[in-house]
Amino acid sequence: MLPPKFQRPLPLGSRLEVEIESLAGSGDGVARVDGCVVFVPQSAPGDTLLVEIVEVQKRHARARLIEVRAPSGDRRTPHCGHFEHCGGCTWQHVSAEAQRAAKARHLTDALERLGGLKLETPIEVRFAEEYGYRSRATLSFTGRGGALGFRRARAHAVEAIRECPVLVPELQRELTRLQADQARIPSQAVEVQLAAGDERVCTTFVDARGHVCGVVEKDATVEQRVGDLHFTWDARQFFQGNRRLLETLVQTAVDGARGSTALDLYCGAGLFSLSLAKNFEQVLGVEGLSRSVDLARRNATVNNIKNVRFEARAVADALAHADFAHRVDFVLLDPPRAGAGAEVVRAIARREPREVRYVSCDPATLARDVALFRDEGYEVVSVVGLDLFPQTVHVEAVVRLRPSGST
Repeated sequence: MLPPKFQRPLPLGSRLEVEIESLAGSGDGVARVDGCVVFVPQSAPGDTLLVEIVEVQKRHARARLIEVRAPSGDRRTPHCGHFEHCGGCTWQHVSAEAQRAAKARHLTDALERLGGLKLETPIEVRFAEEYGYRSRATLSFTGRGGALGFRRARAHAVEAIRECPVLVPELQRELTRLQADQARIPSQAVEVQLAAGDERVCTTFVDARGHVCGVVEKDATVEQRVGDLHFTWDARQFFQGNRRLLETLVQTAVDGARGSTALDLYCGAGLFSLSLAKNFEQVLGVEGLSRSVDLARRNATVNNIKNVRFEARAVADALAHADFAHRVDFVLLDPPRAGAGAEVVRAIARREPREVRYVSCDPATLARDVALFRDEGYEVVSVVGLDLFPQTVHVEAVVRLRPSGST
């Protein structure tokens, strides 16, 4: 039986006035009516709204916004004309300050509720320009004469996009060209992947089977300078997509790290490895994608860095191999959204590093892995958030961990 406060659900279709208390991790505003949580898209903390209940579950309800009766000081006019329907952004109607406060709270809630931590100081969220930052994007395409854009929120339909203010100018220009001449897009394409380096844009067309189609560029790479280092990365593989904040991310991840040996796990094209090499005698980068490892080696050569080597192996397999059994001073890991998991965390702990830096794009899996590190005798020294995706709910984090009791 449900608790008493949920025994009288809100009637479907009912209209009521609510006040938004906070922003949920989904991006919706949160209101409470007779003890029931009501999620309201495109609302801001402090708003007083007239809403209509459109979905009722056992422990929550969803509503659509009908009228803003009293806007909060954190509500603003969206910068993009597509915002109302496009699912690419969630928070353009919310001030930048309120967005960052929500992201800090989501990180804190995850680490305390799921990770069992008690943070002593508020989490700082570092940021740069909130528009014109995104150097990678994947657009959906419904066919010649159809829509090219992003999928609508909670819908399969595609919202045709004329402009996207979060894109770097080079990608906006490419989007404009594609919209003006859809004949450039192969008829079998369902996705258009855009990536911008410092000098060129790479456009890749992908069919329903996930295969590249149409005219395939022989060299699908772009080049980008990060700080004093020069990188080449594959436009079809992962590379951090916020041009404005990338150098800050690297500095946050490697600042103050030094010693004899460092291990960079999920190293990609060597973004963190090459910076670590400045302050370590030897750096080993491990990455499961051989194409990324080829580029990491190329990047080390181009930057004349000779004290780093790269291995093309799955991280868990590499850590289980005898060649990787030696102790290391420092470990940096930047896993995919699914996190590292128990096997990898325990293998890292067995090497007894003096410090671990965990770069994460998902607060929930970060919290789970931090709890695993705590079980292995490590404690959190600091947590920094980075607003790599302004106007969305996503937040990056860098967590520093050291053996319990160490100084």
